[in-house]
Amino acid sequence: MAPGPGNTTDHFPSTHVTWIASHLSVLAASRDTDPQSAAQAARELRTHIMVRYREPLLAYAAASSFRTLSTPEDLVHGFFAERLHDVQYLRTWTGTGMKLRRWLCNGLLLHMFNEAKKRKRDARAVDAAAEALRQTPAEQPAADRAFDRAWARGVIERAVAATEQSMRAEGAVKIVVVTDEPEKYEGVSLAEGVTVHHRDALDVIQRELREIKGCTVIIYDQTCAT
Repeated sequence: MAPGPGNTTDHFPSTHVTWIASHLSVLAASRDTDPQSAAQAARELRTHIMVRYREPLLAYAAASSFRTLSTPEDLVHGFFAERLHDVQYLRTWTGTGMKLRRWLCNGLLLHMFNEAKKRKRDARAVDAAAEALRQTPAEQPAADRAFDRAWARGVIERAVAATEQSMRAEGAVKIVVVTDEPEKYEGVSLAEGVTVHHRDALDVIQRELREIKGCTVIIYDQTCAT
């Protein structure tokens, strides 16, 4: 079950839709009767979206046709400030049937396009931006791939961090990640002491770990058969 406002953060909420819907429900129910609860739900909702999507949207902006307009940070932070101050933006999304990632990417594109029009520094840049905005998501492969890579890194970081924290609490003194794709961990921020190895090194790692006094853990990262 997704956590309600004020509860401990769940590292793996069931879905974004469920988590966001629960907070939007609190907002709708308490907006007039309990302004404090409504304000807290709104803060948690904005924070959740910004924490989960900031890095992927930065990557998207950096790979988009608007990358020369400003820094990715300025573009994404401006988009957050413009859109997320009003939770109606997310209420509107829930009725579209669109994936949240596409809703946010489209919103960021529109924000960047409007910024280009406002600045009018380079008419050609504005024309290119307008053409990019008319294209379908499938015709924006570089930006979409950048978003996907950044999103995957974030998922890996949260998953490994949650597992690492749980295992440390159980007394683990050494934690190793074993995977068929160690390259996907490039750029991923892991806890101090956590190392990543190819699955081919599993036998060697097991021999090394058995020499370590205390509890040791191998996190085996492999795609599920289903």
